[in-house]
Amino acid sequence: MRNIEFFRFITVDFISCLIYFSCFAQTQGQITSNDGRDDTLQNGETYILAAVDDSGQLHIKTSSSRDIFIQKDSAQTEFDDIRISDDGQKVGWLAMYDNVATSYPIPLELNIYSGGRIHKFTGIGLPIWQWEFTADNKQIAYEQETVHGGWGIHYELRVIDTEQLIELYEPVYGPYNQPLPVQKNVPEWVEELNNKK
Repeated sequence: MRNIEFFRFITVDFISCLIYFSCFAQTQGQITSNDGRDDTLQNGETYILAAVDDSGQLHIKTSSSRDIFIQKDSAQTEFDDIRISDDGQKVGWLAMYDNVATSYPIPLELNIYSGGRIHKFTGIGLPIWQWEFTADNKQIAYEQETVHGGWGIHYELRVIDTEQLIELYEPVYGPYNQPLPVQKNVPEWVEELNNKK
């Protein structure tokens, strides 16, 4: 029985990796502005709205009424879980991609728009099911695992602007390849992320 579960985990992991690398080879989303100016925020300006418009683009509006549009890359199906940081300086979202093993798209990239550019986070290539800006809005924390859950759980804490990995965490698994109900030495940022489920 354990061999069958392990094979299932390896198969799902392999398929997720194939999808990730095929998406990685695609062109990246394009950024356009309504006035041709530099897309970085100007003189105390903040982002006040971020939503998908009727054409499927991500529409970001600034406090000075500037409009910024971010298009999907060629393999991306949609934008999901769109958020603006508490300080109004960053916009984040999950990029969704088709998956041959499911009837629905899965979130394979966490994108953060900051300083006029998109920072892309993929971790270990598994779907990113939850994420958040940290309290100082300079970092992000996210959790990944296989499509059907409970396998290959992986957490990362990263600096947004440099994309540097600060810390990673993976729970300890028991004899049946499930995370133990009581985990030791869980970082505070992981607990905070899990409490927002």
